[in-house]
Amino acid sequence: MSTNATNSPVDTHFDGPTFAKVWRNTNQNNEPFYNTTVGRIYTDKNGDTQETRNLSDGDLLKLPGLAARARETVRHFKAQDRQRGQTQSHGNSHAQTEREQFRQSRQRQAPAQDQEQSPQP
Repeated sequence: MSTNATNSPVDTHFDGPTFAKVWRNTNQNNEPFYNTTVGRIYTDKNGDTQETRNLSDGDLLKLPGLAARARETVRHFKAQDRQRGQTQSHGNSHAQTEREQFRQSRQRQAPAQDQEQSPQP
């Protein structure tokens, strides 16, 4: 299993400071696959923004909604991959364009439901 050296998430969903990041990677055959990481953003004692994978019980309550939104993102990108018959990895600029198109389509479908909220540092 290999990953893109300059990989960044194709999408990030927030519920307060809790997040789910969807990542696109490629395997040895250069076929795409997707993973999701969950965590929480916090501000450390020096005032710097950090991420942790340690979640509180309150954070855990947010995971079902974040997981559903992440799953929607994965399904969207897998469908695009199938439509193109794609087996090569996206460049960052291409992934960013797809990310913007996907966000715009989500906002048209449910503008009040699924707008990302950036956490307050």
